Amino acid sequence: MTNTLIIGRKPENERILSAIENGGNVLISGPVYRGKTYLVQSIMEVLSENSVIPIYFNCMTGFSEKAFLELFSKQIIKKISVKLKNIFEESNKYLPNIRPKINMNSLHGVDIRIDYNINNKDISQYLSELIKVPTKIFDDTQQKIVVVFDEFQMVSQLTRINIKDLIRKSLGEGVSYIFVCSKQKETEQIIQKKDLKRMNIIDVIELETIPKEILFTYIENHLKNNHIKYTPNIIERLISVCSEEISFIRKILKIMIEKGLIFKRVSLMDISDSIREIVSSYEDIFFIFFNSLSEHQKNLIIAIANFGGQQIFKGDFIYQNGLVSVPSVQTSISALMKKNFVYKDDGGYKITDFFFKEWLMRKFI
Repeated sequence: MTNTLIIGRKPENERILSAIENGGNVLISGPVYRGKTYLVQSIMEVLSENSVIPIYFNCMTGFSEKAFLELFSKQIIKKISVKLKNIFEESNKYLPNIRPKINMNSLHGVDIRIDYNINNKDISQYLSELIKVPTKIFDDTQQKIVVVFDEFQMVSQLTRINIKDLIRKSLGEGVSYIFVCSKQKETEQIIQKKDLKRMNIIDVIELETIPKEILFTYIENHLKNNHIKYTPNIIERLISVCSEEISFIRKILKIMIEKGLIFKRVSLMDISDSIREIVSSYEDIFFIFFNSLSEHQKNLIIAIANFGGQQIFKGDFIYQNGLVSVPSVQTSISALMKKNFVYKDDGGYKITDFFFKEWLMRKFI
């Protein structure tokens, strides 16, 4: 397989491609916004160039067995149906129980809707059939397939069926899996050490923060390639503001370059302006996020944005932020973590989305 340059991820890139070439599966884990999805999307581009069919599915959308069934079916049909007329032929061949419908409009082009006429007792049977489809496609076409399950820890919420066991039972030649997980504790519960061999996972990759010097070179090259003047302190500030996380850096840098192309230079002010522009674009979404929380959860997440999450169970922190008691904080932090608003690392509790944290600070602090 040919290779591709992924900022700061060349070793991981090579390990993933090597595991796939050897017919194995890969588990990728790391905190949110570490660049996991960007990494697998780049891998998928390489796979496509080498005549491998990549099928991507975000398990965040498979919030129920029926949703998983319909949306994963849709991803498979879209990948294997080159022409519109093939959609019905391929679906009837590999998924005879589904009823695909084609939607067409000027804004979104062609899309597929999948309707299963099922009741709860059929879920297990149809999901089992669905998970076996990639192997059936390989048996017919001899075209290798790689299935990416992003945010795989979310399948733990499916209580009527065990997706992990269905995948394990369907393993066969010509199909590899990349499991991408954000929550370490949940991941260890779903894919335990004893499961690695049974699920043919031959490499486990834990993504670390990209080294600062690589991030510096990445930003510097983008500015130079666009002939934009800068000073080293601007790059250092951008890296620092984003806590060295590539996903946030990439979004801010994109806006900065758009502004820099006009004046042929960037300044420290452009970092703040770019963050403000991104936060403003998410205003409606962030209001929905915030209003979905209880009053106590709102107070807690505002306090974490303001003071950090190292001392949330300390008396002074609780008293100063009107958080009632230690048990109430424990209940709220568990709910915030379950909703993926907050995560925990060695430095305490942190707000998952940098831009949501910025929005909280601008609105309530």
